[in-house]
Amino acid sequence: MKLIQFEFICSRPVPFYAALCNHFLATEHLEISISGKNNRYLIEAVGKQAEIEQLAERISQSFMVSVWLLESHIREVPHREGTNLPLKNIHHQLPFCLHCQPRFGDNQSAEFGDWQLACPICHGEDQLEQGLAIELELVCQDLLEKRSSTFSYQNQTLTLSLDELPPALTANPTRSQVLICNPNTLPQHFIVPEQHVLALSSLEKPRVTVRPNPNQTTLTRALYDIVFGYDRILAIVTERLRQLGVGYVHYQAERYQPLVTWLNEGWAEVQANPNAFSITPVRAVEPLHEDGCFSHINAFWHKGRIHFNHQPVENTVSHEHIATCALLAGGIDHSDSRNSAVIYFGEAGFDEIVTEDKFTRTETFLRQQPMSTFGYDLIAQLEQA
Repeated sequence: MKLIQFEFICSRPVPFYAALCNHFLATEHLEISISGKNNRYLIEAVGKQAEIEQLAERISQSFMVSVWLLESHIREVPHREGTNLPLKNIHHQLPFCLHCQPRFGDNQSAEFGDWQLACPICHGEDQLEQGLAIELELVCQDLLEKRSSTFSYQNQTLTLSLDELPPALTANPTRSQVLICNPNTLPQHFIVPEQHVLALSSLEKPRVTVRPNPNQTTLTRALYDIVFGYDRILAIVTERLRQLGVGYVHYQAERYQPLVTWLNEGWAEVQANPNAFSITPVRAVEPLHEDGCFSHINAFWHKGRIHFNHQPVENTVSHEHIATCALLAGGIDHSDSRNSAVIYFGEAGFDEIVTEDKFTRTETFLRQQPMSTFGYDLIAQLEQA
């Protein structure tokens, strides 16, 4: 019998993958080993060919694609890398998975609409508030009759509209937010590359920014943030609206899904939560100041290294010096910043070009107000520059 390894390599931790590894370790009768080191999730098994094929089928039906998944492989290996110990860091907030979503979110299922359906894999029912009561059929009918419907759940208020809503300051001040009801008609309304469709369908259900299809006439803005139903309530609502012939709705919420962008052949979060990541200390020459803080990130000098934490402290770095700080930080990364320059673009300060000469003297070569994030305005600014 052969030792077969199922490998999932990710760009960042995916707690649900760790939970799935534990699930297969606990439920399979085969000799299973697992690992989750360095964002690389492994399931290894020894068995007859028929047993391995059945295991592969179960894994494919469970491992929902993650937006952070870089590669996946199935191969024979000479020895095990994993162990029979459960993985830690398995706590996730996934509302549904491939096991339960087809049951409560497919109108052909006898359990359609049961958002409290218990799932032994993701336990998504635990993400819902106790005693939640919403007449989702009335929400859909209200939307069709009045072209707008507002309802509350999970300590937030959500507005759905068949007509375009003004951009929400809590999401993006220049882009309307769109909830997709019928993925099959998506190309009729928006220009969506294949990797964007995969991201929309992923277990994280992020928002992505796309352009409207030029052949349609109802979407008039240059860009839109779109998303698929990202919790059990919206999964049911969008499926019902799809039945009723609705391809998409505009929406406003108090909380929005993370926005991601395709960058350097991979996905990156546009505004990541700094508390979710740790920054490795860097070795550097002794700085002028012992510590500093900007944008909720503190840097302090200790034993030849600059360390970081996320304690909420008032900024000590002026917005006027951000570009210079970026130049000096680049110098730390490359051991020397002399005879160098940085082109800085950011929401926190001016757009600048800052230079440093061989004597480590810095000078601002060009400074201008930040460019617009709205496509038409940005093009106009560039043409005038």
